[in-house]
Amino acid sequence: MRILRKYIGNNIISAIASVLVALLAIFSFFSFMGEIDDIGTGNFDWLSAVYVVFLEMPKLTYELIPFATLIGSMIAMGDLADSNELIAIRVAGGSKRDFAKTIFRSSAVLVVFALALGELIVPFSEEKATRLKIALKNDSDLTITGSGYWARDNNNFIRIGDIFSGQKFSDITIYEFDDRNHLKVVISASSANFDSGFWFLDDASLTIFDGSKVEANKRERLLWPSKLDPKVVEMVATKSSNYTILSLYRYWRFARDNNQKSDRLERIFWDKMVCPLGIVALMGLSFGLSFGNKRSSSASRRVLLGAGLGLFYHVSCQLFSQAAVVYSIVPFVGVILPPIIVLILAAAFQKRAA
Repeated sequence: MRILRKYIGNNIISAIASVLVALLAIFSFFSFMGEIDDIGTGNFDWLSAVYVVFLEMPKLTYELIPFATLIGSMIAMGDLADSNELIAIRVAGGSKRDFAKTIFRSSAVLVVFALALGELIVPFSEEKATRLKIALKNDSDLTITGSGYWARDNNNFIRIGDIFSGQKFSDITIYEFDDRNHLKVVISASSANFDSGFWFLDDASLTIFDGSKVEANKRERLLWPSKLDPKVVEMVATKSSNYTILSLYRYWRFARDNNQKSDRLERIFWDKMVCPLGIVALMGLSFGLSFGNKRSSSASRRVLLGAGLGLFYHVSCQLFSQAAVVYSIVPFVGVILPPIIVLILAAAFQKRAA
Protein backbone atom coordinates (compact mmCIF):
# COMPACT_ATOMS: atom_id res chain seq x y z
CA MET A 1 0.00 0.00 0.00
CA ARG A 2 2.96 2.30 0.52
CA ILE A 3 3.66 2.28 -3.24
CA LEU A 4 0.02 3.04 -4.01
CA ARG A 5 -0.05 5.91 -1.49
CA LYS A 6 3.07 7.33 -3.09
CA TYR A 7 1.53 6.97 -6.54
CA ILE A 8 -1.69 8.74 -5.54
CA GLY A 9 0.19 11.45 -3.68
CA ASN A 10 2.46 12.13 -6.65
CA ASN A 11 -0.57 12.40 -8.95
CA ILE A 12 -2.23 14.89 -6.63
CA ILE A 13 0.87 17.06 -6.17
CA SER A 14 1.62 17.00 -9.92
CA ALA A 15 -1.93 18.04 -10.79
CA ILE A 16 -1.90 20.86 -8.22
CA ALA A 17 1.50 22.07 -9.48
CA SER A 18 0.24 22.11 -13.09
CA VAL A 19 -2.88 24.07 -12.13
CA LEU A 20 -0.81 26.48 -10.02
CA VAL A 21 1.58 27.19 -12.90
CA ALA A 22 -1.32 27.79 -15.29
CA LEU A 23 -3.10 30.13 -12.86
CA LEU A 24 0.15 31.93 -12.10
CA ALA A 25 0.76 32.57 -15.80
CA ILE A 26 -2.77 33.93 -16.30
CA PHE A 27 -2.81 36.19 -13.25
CA SER A 28 0.74 37.42 -13.87
CA PHE A 29 -0.34 38.52 -17.34
CA PHE A 30 -3.24 40.51 -15.87
CA SER A 31 -0.89 41.94 -13.26
CA PHE A 32 1.45 43.11 -16.01
CA MET A 33 -1.48 44.68 -17.86
CA GLY A 34 -2.29 46.59 -14.69
CA GLU A 35 1.24 47.99 -14.54
CA ILE A 36 1.11 49.25 -18.13
CA ASP A 37 -0.90 52.32 -17.11
CA ASP A 38 1.98 53.48 -14.90
CA ILE A 39 4.64 53.12 -17.58
CA GLY A 40 6.05 56.57 -18.28
CA THR A 41 5.38 57.82 -14.74
CA GLY A 42 8.72 59.06 -13.44
CA ASN A 43 11.38 56.50 -14.33
CA PHE A 44 8.96 53.58 -14.49
CA ASP A 45 9.45 51.82 -17.85
CA TRP A 46 8.64 48.45 -19.49
CA LEU A 47 11.59 46.67 -17.92
CA SER A 48 10.59 47.98 -14.49
CA ALA A 49 7.04 46.69 -15.00
CA VAL A 50 8.32 43.21 -15.87
CA TYR A 51 10.63 43.23 -12.85
CA VAL A 52 7.82 44.33 -10.52
CA VAL A 53 5.53 41.56 -11.80
CA PHE A 54 8.36 39.06 -11.26
CA LEU A 55 8.83 40.27 -7.67
CA GLU A 56 5.09 39.98 -7.00
CA MET A 57 4.87 36.40 -8.29
CA PRO A 58 5.68 34.81 -4.87
CA LYS A 59 2.75 36.63 -3.28
CA LEU A 60 0.50 35.68 -6.17
CA THR A 61 1.59 32.06 -5.80
CA TYR A 62 0.83 32.15 -2.08
CA GLU A 63 -2.67 33.52 -2.72
CA LEU A 64 -3.41 30.97 -5.46
CA ILE A 65 -2.34 27.86 -3.51
CA PRO A 66 -5.77 27.16 -1.93
CA PHE A 67 -7.48 27.74 -5.27
CA ALA A 68 -5.05 25.45 -7.12
CA THR A 69 -5.31 22.84 -4.35
CA LEU A 70 -9.03 22.39 -4.86
CA ILE A 71 -8.91 22.29 -8.67
CA GLY A 72 -5.77 20.14 -8.88
CA SER A 73 -6.85 17.56 -6.33
CA MET A 74 -10.28 17.26 -8.00
CA ILE A 75 -8.62 16.68 -11.36
CA ALA A 76 -6.22 14.08 -9.94
CA MET A 77 -8.88 12.15 -8.03
CA GLY A 78 -11.28 12.43 -10.97
CA ASP A 79 -8.72 11.02 -13.38
CA LEU A 80 -8.10 8.09 -11.04
CA ALA A 81 -11.84 7.48 -10.84
CA ASP A 82 -12.35 7.70 -14.64
CA SER A 83 -9.59 5.17 -15.27
CA ASN A 84 -11.11 2.86 -12.62
CA GLU A 85 -7.85 3.00 -10.66
CA LEU A 86 -9.70 3.98 -7.51
CA ILE A 87 -11.86 0.87 -7.80
CA ALA A 88 -8.81 -1.31 -8.49
CA ILE A 89 -7.04 0.11 -5.43
CA ARG A 90 -10.13 -0.48 -3.28
CA VAL A 91 -10.37 -4.07 -4.53
CA ALA A 92 -6.67 -4.57 -3.80
CA GLY A 93 -7.31 -3.74 -0.15
CA GLY A 94 -7.05 0.04 -0.07
CA SER A 95 -9.52 1.58 2.37
CA LYS A 96 -10.95 5.06 2.51
CA ARG A 97 -8.80 5.67 5.54
CA ASP A 98 -5.70 4.97 3.43
CA PHE A 99 -6.94 7.44 0.82
CA ALA A 100 -7.61 10.02 3.52
CA LYS A 101 -4.10 9.61 4.91
CA THR A 102 -2.65 10.10 1.44
CA ILE A 103 -4.78 13.20 0.86
CA PHE A 104 -3.79 14.84 4.10
CA ARG A 105 -0.12 13.94 3.73
CA SER A 106 -0.22 15.69 0.39
CA SER A 107 -1.93 18.66 2.02
CA ALA A 108 0.84 18.73 4.64
CA VAL A 109 3.39 19.15 1.87
CA LEU A 110 1.40 22.08 0.48
CA VAL A 111 1.01 23.63 3.93
CA VAL A 112 4.76 23.52 4.52
CA PHE A 113 5.36 25.01 1.07
CA ALA A 114 2.80 27.79 1.65
CA LEU A 115 4.22 28.66 5.09
CA ALA A 116 7.79 28.75 3.79
CA LEU A 117 6.73 30.91 0.86
CA GLY A 118 4.62 33.27 2.96
CA GLU A 119 7.12 33.67 5.78
CA LEU A 120 10.50 33.56 4.03
CA ILE A 121 10.02 34.89 0.50
CA VAL A 122 6.82 36.93 0.14
CA PRO A 123 7.61 39.64 2.75
CA PHE A 124 10.98 40.43 1.20
CA SER A 125 9.92 40.25 -2.45
CA GLU A 126 6.88 42.43 -1.80
CA GLU A 127 8.91 44.97 0.16
CA LYS A 128 11.40 45.18 -2.68
CA ALA A 129 8.60 45.57 -5.25
CA THR A 130 6.97 48.31 -3.19
CA ARG A 131 10.22 50.21 -2.71
CA LEU A 132 10.94 49.92 -6.43
CA LYS A 133 7.55 51.35 -7.33
CA ILE A 134 7.89 54.21 -4.87
CA ALA A 135 11.46 55.01 -5.96
CA LEU A 136 10.59 55.05 -9.67
CA LYS A 137 7.21 56.80 -9.47
CA ASN A 138 7.78 59.49 -6.82
CA ASP A 139 10.22 60.77 -4.22
CA SER A 140 8.28 59.95 -1.05
CA ASP A 141 9.69 57.58 1.54
CA LEU A 142 7.13 55.47 3.39
CA THR A 143 7.28 52.65 5.88
CA ILE A 144 5.15 50.91 8.53
CA THR A 145 6.03 50.49 12.20
CA GLY A 146 4.25 49.45 15.33
CA SER A 147 3.10 53.07 15.92
CA GLY A 148 1.50 53.44 12.48
CA TYR A 149 2.47 54.47 8.95
CA TRP A 150 5.33 56.92 8.47
CA ALA A 151 5.96 59.08 5.42
CA ARG A 152 8.51 61.71 4.50
CA ASP A 153 7.81 64.72 2.31
CA ASN A 154 10.92 66.90 1.95
CA ASN A 155 11.54 68.19 5.51
CA ASN A 156 8.22 66.95 6.85
CA PHE A 157 7.67 63.67 8.67
CA ILE A 158 4.11 62.36 8.80
CA ARG A 159 2.70 59.65 11.05
CA ILE A 160 -0.66 58.14 10.10
CA GLY A 161 -2.48 56.02 12.66
CA ASP A 162 -4.97 54.30 10.38
CA ILE A 163 -5.99 54.33 6.72
CA PHE A 164 -9.46 53.92 5.28
CA SER A 165 -10.67 53.51 1.73
CA GLY A 166 -11.45 56.64 -0.24
CA GLN A 167 -8.17 58.38 0.69
CA LYS A 168 -9.23 59.10 4.28
CA PHE A 169 -6.82 58.87 7.20
CA SER A 170 -7.05 59.18 10.98
CA ASP A 171 -4.76 60.07 13.88
CA ILE A 172 -2.34 62.31 11.94
CA THR A 173 0.84 63.86 13.37
CA ILE A 174 3.07 66.06 11.20
CA TYR A 175 6.56 67.20 12.17
CA GLU A 176 7.93 70.11 10.12
CA PHE A 177 11.67 70.84 10.19
CA ASP A 178 13.69 73.69 8.69
CA ASP A 179 16.79 73.31 6.54
CA ARG A 180 18.97 73.10 9.68
CA ASN A 181 16.89 70.19 11.03
CA HIS A 182 15.29 72.34 13.71
CA LEU A 183 11.71 71.48 14.61
CA LYS A 184 9.38 74.31 13.54
CA VAL A 185 5.81 73.01 13.76
CA VAL A 186 3.99 69.98 15.13
CA ILE A 187 0.48 69.41 13.79
CA SER A 188 -1.90 66.85 15.29
CA ALA A 189 -5.24 66.08 13.63
CA SER A 190 -7.99 63.57 14.32
CA SER A 191 -8.50 62.88 10.61
CA ALA A 192 -7.39 63.96 7.15
CA ASN A 193 -8.66 63.55 3.62
CA PHE A 194 -7.31 64.27 0.16
CA ASP A 195 -9.72 66.23 -2.03
CA SER A 196 -9.19 67.99 -5.38
CA GLY A 197 -5.41 67.76 -5.07
CA PHE A 198 -5.22 69.21 -1.54
CA TRP A 199 -4.88 67.78 1.97
CA PHE A 200 -7.43 68.88 4.58
CA LEU A 201 -6.89 68.24 8.30
CA ASP A 202 -9.84 68.14 10.71
CA ASP A 203 -9.66 69.14 14.41
CA ALA A 204 -6.04 70.19 14.00
CA SER A 205 -3.83 71.31 16.89
CA LEU A 206 -0.73 73.36 15.97
CA THR A 207 2.35 73.82 18.12
CA ILE A 208 4.73 76.41 16.64
CA PHE A 209 8.33 76.67 17.82
CA ASP A 210 9.90 80.10 17.21
CA GLY A 211 13.21 80.32 18.99
CA SER A 212 12.45 80.40 22.71
CA LYS A 213 8.73 80.95 22.13
CA VAL A 214 6.11 78.23 21.80
CA GLU A 215 2.69 79.04 20.41
CA ALA A 216 -0.30 76.66 20.39
CA ASN A 217 -3.63 77.03 18.63
CA LYS A 218 -6.41 74.92 17.14
CA ARG A 219 -8.21 74.84 13.81
CA GLU A 220 -11.41 73.01 12.93
CA ARG A 221 -10.21 72.53 9.36
CA LEU A 222 -6.72 73.19 8.06
CA LEU A 223 -5.40 73.20 4.51
CA TRP A 224 -2.03 71.43 4.45
CA PRO A 225 0.13 71.89 1.34
CA SER A 226 1.97 68.66 0.58
CA LYS A 227 3.04 66.64 -2.45
CA LEU A 228 2.46 63.35 -0.60
CA ASP A 229 0.47 61.03 -2.88
CA PRO A 230 -2.38 59.34 -0.94
CA LYS A 231 -2.50 56.47 -3.43
CA VAL A 232 1.09 55.61 -2.59
CA VAL A 233 0.28 55.72 1.13
CA GLU A 234 -2.61 53.31 0.58
CA MET A 235 -0.34 51.05 -1.47
CA VAL A 236 2.15 50.80 1.40
CA ALA A 237 -0.67 50.24 3.89
CA THR A 238 -2.00 47.25 1.99
CA LYS A 239 1.46 45.68 2.14
CA SER A 240 0.99 45.04 5.87
CA SER A 241 -0.57 41.73 4.82
CA ASN A 242 2.82 40.65 3.54
CA TYR A 243 4.64 40.85 6.87
CA THR A 244 5.57 37.67 8.68
CA ILE A 245 3.23 36.18 11.25
CA LEU A 246 5.57 37.20 14.07
CA SER A 247 5.81 40.80 12.82
CA LEU A 248 2.04 41.07 12.44
CA TYR A 249 1.57 39.70 15.94
CA ARG A 250 3.98 42.30 17.36
CA TYR A 251 2.27 45.19 15.50
CA TRP A 252 -1.15 43.96 16.56
CA ARG A 253 -0.15 43.68 20.25
CA PHE A 254 1.57 47.07 20.13
CA ALA A 255 -1.50 48.75 18.65
CA ARG A 256 -3.83 47.05 21.12
CA ASP A 257 -1.68 47.88 24.15
CA ASN A 258 -1.55 51.53 23.08
CA ASN A 259 -5.32 51.79 22.52
CA GLN A 260 -4.95 52.11 18.76
CA LYS A 261 -7.20 50.51 16.16
CA SER A 262 -5.92 46.99 15.63
CA ASP A 263 -8.81 45.23 13.88
CA ARG A 264 -7.08 45.25 10.49
CA LEU A 265 -3.81 43.84 11.80
CA GLU A 266 -5.65 41.25 13.88
CA ARG A 267 -7.68 40.14 10.86
CA ILE A 268 -4.61 39.85 8.65
CA PHE A 269 -2.79 37.93 11.38
CA TRP A 270 -5.56 35.34 11.68
CA ASP A 271 -5.85 35.13 7.88
CA LYS A 272 -2.25 33.95 7.72
CA MET A 273 -2.68 31.62 10.68
CA VAL A 274 -5.81 29.95 9.26
CA CYS A 275 -4.44 29.60 5.70
CA PRO A 276 -3.05 26.06 6.35
CA LEU A 277 -6.45 24.95 7.67
CA GLY A 278 -8.04 26.27 4.49
CA ILE A 279 -5.71 24.19 2.33
CA VAL A 280 -6.51 21.03 4.32
CA ALA A 281 -10.25 21.79 4.19
CA LEU A 282 -10.31 22.31 0.42
CA MET A 283 -8.34 19.15 -0.23
CA GLY A 284 -10.68 17.23 2.07
CA LEU A 285 -13.63 18.64 0.12
CA SER A 286 -12.16 17.41 -3.17
CA PHE A 287 -11.68 13.97 -1.58
CA GLY A 288 -15.32 13.86 -0.45
CA LEU A 289 -16.62 15.00 -3.84
CA SER A 290 -14.51 12.42 -5.69
CA PHE A 291 -15.91 9.55 -3.64
CA GLY A 292 -19.38 11.02 -3.45
CA ASN A 293 -19.81 11.43 -7.21
CA LYS A 294 -20.55 8.03 -8.68
CA ARG A 295 -20.84 9.25 -12.25
CA SER A 296 -17.72 10.06 -14.21
CA SER A 297 -17.30 13.56 -15.56
CA SER A 298 -14.92 15.19 -17.97
CA ALA A 299 -11.82 17.03 -16.86
CA SER A 300 -13.31 20.32 -18.08
CA ARG A 301 -16.34 19.85 -15.83
CA ARG A 302 -14.13 19.09 -12.86
CA VAL A 303 -12.06 22.21 -13.58
CA LEU A 304 -15.25 24.29 -13.83
CA LEU A 305 -16.65 22.80 -10.61
CA GLY A 306 -13.36 23.30 -8.78
CA ALA A 307 -13.06 26.88 -10.03
CA GLY A 308 -16.63 27.64 -8.97
CA LEU A 309 -16.17 26.16 -5.50
CA GLY A 310 -12.81 27.89 -5.08
CA LEU A 311 -14.29 31.25 -6.09
CA PHE A 312 -17.23 30.70 -3.73
CA TYR A 313 -14.82 29.87 -0.90
CA HIS A 314 -12.74 33.00 -1.59
CA VAL A 315 -15.83 35.25 -1.66
CA SER A 316 -17.15 33.60 1.51
CA CYS A 317 -13.87 34.30 3.31
CA GLN A 318 -14.09 37.97 2.34
CA LEU A 319 -17.77 38.24 3.33
CA PHE A 320 -17.28 36.58 6.72
CA SER A 321 -14.21 38.73 7.38
CA GLN A 322 -16.02 41.97 6.54
CA ALA A 323 -19.13 40.89 8.43
CA ALA A 324 -17.01 40.40 11.54
CA VAL A 325 -15.87 44.03 11.23
CA VAL A 326 -19.37 45.42 10.59
CA TYR A 327 -21.01 43.53 13.45
CA SER A 328 -18.07 43.92 15.88
CA ILE A 329 -17.38 40.20 16.01
CA VAL A 330 -13.98 38.88 17.05
CA PRO A 331 -11.89 38.76 13.82
CA PHE A 332 -10.79 35.19 14.58
CA VAL A 333 -14.41 34.00 14.34
CA GLY A 334 -14.94 35.59 10.93
CA VAL A 335 -11.71 34.08 9.61
CA ILE A 336 -12.12 30.55 11.01
CA LEU A 337 -15.76 29.97 9.99
CA PRO A 338 -15.28 29.38 6.19
CA PRO A 339 -12.69 26.54 6.52
CA ILE A 340 -14.71 24.98 9.36
CA ILE A 341 -17.82 24.97 7.15
CA VAL A 342 -15.82 23.42 4.30
CA LEU A 343 -14.52 20.70 6.63
CA ILE A 344 -18.08 19.91 7.72
CA LEU A 345 -19.19 19.68 4.08
CA ALA A 346 -16.23 17.43 3.26
CA ALA A 347 -17.14 15.10 6.14
CA ALA A 348 -20.78 15.05 5.01
CA PHE A 349 -19.80 14.09 1.42
CA GLN A 350 -17.53 11.31 2.68
CA LYS A 351 -20.25 9.98 5.00
CA ARG A 352 -22.73 10.00 2.12
CA ALA A 353 -20.27 8.15 -0.11
CA ALA A 354 -19.82 5.48 2.53
